[in-house]
Amino acid sequence: MIRRVSRINLLVLLLLIWTSIKWYQGAFTHIAGLKIIRGESEERAEHTVPSQEQVKKSNKTLWEAQQQERRSAMREGCGGTPFDEALNRILDEGLILKYLLIDDVHQAMYCSIPKVSSTTWKKVWLELTGLNTTRKFRKPHVSLNRHTRKENRQKSDMKYKLATFTKFIIVRHPFERLLSAYRNKVEGPKRTRYQGSPFRYVKKYRSNATQTDITWPEFVTYLINGGYVRNNHWRPYGTRCHLCAIDYDIIAKYETLVKDSEEFLRRVGAPESLHYPEYHPSSTKDILESYMKKLTKEQIDRLYHTYKQDFILFQYMSQYVNKTKRGLPLTVLNASAGWTVFMQDHAKGDEDPWEAEQRERRTAMREGCGNVPYDTALNAFFNSKRRSKFNHLLVDDIHRAMYCYIPKVSSTTLKRLWMKMTSFINVDWEKKKISPHKSDIMDKLTTYTKFIVVRHPFERLLSAYREKIKGPRRKPYQYSVLKHVKKYRSNATQTDITWLEFVTYLINGGYSQNRHWRPYGTQCAFCVFDYDIIAKYETLVKDSEEFLRRVGAPESLHYPEYHPSSTKDNLESYMKKLTKEQIDRLYHTYKQDFILFQYTYNPQ
Repeated sequence: MIRRVSRINLLVLLLLIWTSIKWYQGAFTHIAGLKIIRGESEERAEHTVPSQEQVKKSNKTLWEAQQQERRSAMREGCGGTPFDEALNRILDEGLILKYLLIDDVHQAMYCSIPKVSSTTWKKVWLELTGLNTTRKFRKPHVSLNRHTRKENRQKSDMKYKLATFTKFIIVRHPFERLLSAYRNKVEGPKRTRYQGSPFRYVKKYRSNATQTDITWPEFVTYLINGGYVRNNHWRPYGTRCHLCAIDYDIIAKYETLVKDSEEFLRRVGAPESLHYPEYHPSSTKDILESYMKKLTKEQIDRLYHTYKQDFILFQYMSQYVNKTKRGLPLTVLNASAGWTVFMQDHAKGDEDPWEAEQRERRTAMREGCGNVPYDTALNAFFNSKRRSKFNHLLVDDIHRAMYCYIPKVSSTTLKRLWMKMTSFINVDWEKKKISPHKSDIMDKLTTYTKFIVVRHPFERLLSAYREKIKGPRRKPYQYSVLKHVKKYRSNATQTDITWLEFVTYLINGGYSQNRHWRPYGTQCAFCVFDYDIIAKYETLVKDSEEFLRRVGAPESLHYPEYHPSSTKDNLESYMKKLTKEQIDRLYHTYKQDFILFQYTYNPQ
């Protein structure tokens, strides 16, 4: 009996020990597991964007998750470049960020974009800041512009506010915004001050155009040929609000404007009585399709590429859905907000039309130079010690850019632009201080962005004749031409040299006597320097804008309002004064300029 009891007690004891061990192991595993999970979550929290499932489990609202998605998309669209680096460059340039409204009381900032409910929101801002009490009936933008000008914005102060204040911006679908701008600012029948720039452009190819009959296709053509930088109502978002330099906290969209505005006002501590007013959406969205039908395939494609960054940064392009509509051979592009936007069928891929055109220009120049490798030509160039080729080459070490200027191809205007970009007082004086060493200039020629501007050779020659040679005034450029003319017309004077006589002078060696009519290659070494951007007089606004943006020029710097000369229109009448032989010899004198830059020669 005693043995049986002992055995039972032993079994119970062993069972208790086994249970304790299992319990301890389970508890240890549970505790260790919690540590592992907690460690992983702490390590990943900084880098992982929560999924929708995680959002539901977290304390974030659906609106906050949507904002996180919008901000992440903008960061990705900016290439992941740190905002602080880009912001420092902007502040170093001395920009006061005049479109950024600041409320020190509520520690808030708002960057206004015209045609994105900016007038209504400025009225809200006046209420928020208390500025509406001074001049209640003044237009909102006038009051705020005057207030901004009075502010003394310092770099250190701005840097602190941009890092700590709540920053707010509103965007909408780019095509809807453009159509709204057209209908409100450009379309007739009333005359508006915004019609001036598009009207001057349209007059180039439609002589009977009036200020109030500019069509939607004409307005789009104006935009895609450089007009997009001419006015705040149709400039891309980034040129105004520095999207890749300022880390906006709240990105509002036109489609969710009431909710987004309400969230912003409550989060900055606005008065409880202050709300975004009752919202009445415009009809722009509904009629966009009918307006887009009026555009060609090429126009829609180029318009998209002009505003491509706006589409990408704010997720207004999510996918292409191939459909065919009768009378509308377009691809339907679904926007993230559920809209239907009509886009071109991108048969050629997603290459920017401007970049494709630049590639074609550079290829033509290489072929015209016999496809000789540039490094081979550059070494030969330095070994020959032809340093005179640098006389027209301007260098900007800050923006890592080079510009070779050619007289009578908008060189004066571009020099003024260059002085603003580089802060030089006088370009030609500064250029004389450059004494390039081979290693230094070789490095810059292979790494800097090189820019050149050309025009039709005959147009350039006629422009030179009319401005530098033709009377009635006496000019220093007339001397060498007069010496030649007096050889066969003894009574010639300095101010009565004809176009025919000027051409005769050129084709008999005079072409090399002055930089205003020397061939392009003698001034800018086209077969030696591999130019990155080849601008043409016919597309100068667009080409200049692309160059300035690509080298990181200040956002406020643009090629000025463009007023083309009448040279092109007068060329035919002047050419009729020449014989066929003269035209032929003139072409052969400047033959390389024609070939390298794809200009045509059609003798009558």
